[in-house]
Amino acid sequence: MKEFIKELELLPQDRQKAIREGLQSQIVAQAVFVRDEQPTKFLAYIDEEIAKADASMLKMVQESSQEGAELGAISEIYIWNKERKKALIKLRDGKRTEPEQTAPEPQQTKPEVLNNDKAKELFKRAISKGLISTDGDKYKWNDTASLYGYFVDKTSDFLNIRPSNNRVPWIKYKEIISNHSELLATAKQAVNDYKNKELNPPEGDDKVNDICR
Repeated sequence: MKEFIKELELLPQDRQKAIREGLQSQIVAQAVFVRDEQPTKFLAYIDEEIAKADASMLKMVQESSQEGAELGAISEIYIWNKERKKALIKLRDGKRTEPEQTAPEPQQTKPEVLNNDKAKELFKRAISKGLISTDGDKYKWNDTASLYGYFVDKTSDFLNIRPSNNRVPWIKYKEIISNHSELLATAKQAVNDYKNKELNPPEGDDKVNDICR
């Protein structure tokens, strides 16, 4: 890249997609987690993160004028922080216009084995990773159907809710995941693939592994 680019739309499509997805899974997911779990600290957190984005953008502008500057990398860092700031401002303004609204925690429609303290903490971590979001009195799965299979497989083992035959307890998750039915066929196939065909786990398995600790 021979010029300093400041607009996301001027990057190649694959880099635009990577930046958008990265913002959702990292910046937005973490901000939403703070909003929901530490609402009194949310606005201060957002303002601090915006200040960091501004500082990084200014630094990239300065570095872009230096001889031998890697304008491709500098452009992406600048754009990342520009889009990061936009996303944070959107979340901040939404919070200020609707201060009484926080993400509701699903109530007692969940099976007891998925409604204890250990399970609640696990689902909070899943929200922070952007894997799920609240959907009325349930959760909604936000990632791929294949990764949902890995999620059910690993979290059911982590929470010790497998039946005596050690089969994946899909039915229990149907009671708490609103879009479970539309994910189920692909999810089951994914679990079969990495367990019985020695294929790799689905992309994003590291996020599920992180919450099962």
